[in-house]
Amino acid sequence: MLHNRHIQFLEKAKAEGGYLVVALEPDESITKYKKTPTRSHTETSAYNLAGLRYVDKVLVLPKLNGFKDYNQLVHDVEPDKIAITADDPQKQIKSNQAIQVGADLKVVVGRIKNYSSTKIVSYGLTHPR
Repeated sequence: MLHNRHIQFLEKAKAEGGYLVVALEPDESITKYKKTPTRSHTETSAYNLAGLRYVDKVLVLPKLNGFKDYNQLVHDVEPDKIAITADDPQKQIKSNQAIQVGADLKVVVGRIKNYSSTKIVSYGLTHPR
């Protein structure tokens, strides 16, 4: 589910560079990582992302198996910058990937505690509580 915090992230990531590529995980990977079913389908998410003025390209990823596959993706894309949130749980890994390809790692937004797609759907929230 695409919500305003996602849009803020994309807006700020776009401001860091001229061309924004969004790598979109398949539903199966998101469900496995978050241990909860996804709220929309990959195709719908890709369509919605592609329609945003901040997004220049959406890469719908195949199911990737571990960090070796993710590292290869970063090498293939060759980004100048990798945008993350302040408390990204993969921050160190993404930092290492950035170093490997000569990219800058940019923290573009913080995180609002207790703000999630699941809570928005469950409680009909428009703002975090």
